[in-house]
Amino acid sequence: MAEQKKLEQRLIKEPGFVGAVLRGRARREKKHILLFVDQFEELYTLVPDPVERTAFTASLAAVADDPTSPIRLVISIRSDFLDRVPEDPRFMAELSQGLVFLNSPGTEGLREAIVSPAELAGYRFESTAIVDDMIKHLATTSGALPCSSSRPASCGTRATRPTRCSPSRPTTRSAASPARWPATPTR
Repeated sequence: MAEQKKLEQRLIKEPGFVGAVLRGRARREKKHILLFVDQFEELYTLVPDPVERTAFTASLAAVADDPTSPIRLVISIRSDFLDRVPEDPRFMAELSQGLVFLNSPGTEGLREAIVSPAELAGYRFESTAIVDDMIKHLATTSGALPCSSSRPASCGTRATRPTRCSPSRPTTRSAASPARWPATPTR
């Protein structure tokens, strides 16, 4: 606990620390690093201290402050939380330069999100009906489809935690349901 508090204090005093550590690692390993912060809105729902939130956003801004750096930062945030970001004006200025709005995926987008990873791993679904059932299940359990303008905050899909597909266990599973949908190896 004391070590965590010490690190928190360092990040408040030196927001560039995280970026320096990541850039050093990327250069040593001669690789690029993608830092992906998903569900960024949780910064505002789970962290009540504005000083702590500002330290976090300042650290993120420092990670992405050099376009020649081997580090890239991607943040996903629900649009209904964008009004909270201006609490840190510097971060808001940085964020607004690269802001991209994505629509919720429709049926074809969901189909692509289900089928493509399986195909990349060398699997195929035995029938399109299986994929259709998965999409229907996602739509009924998450309210993701159809996306109507009367409820824009609920548009989109909820993430499911997939299990690994491997030749020894050729199935995928949605965390939203215990049901298994078989995928057949193509290799």
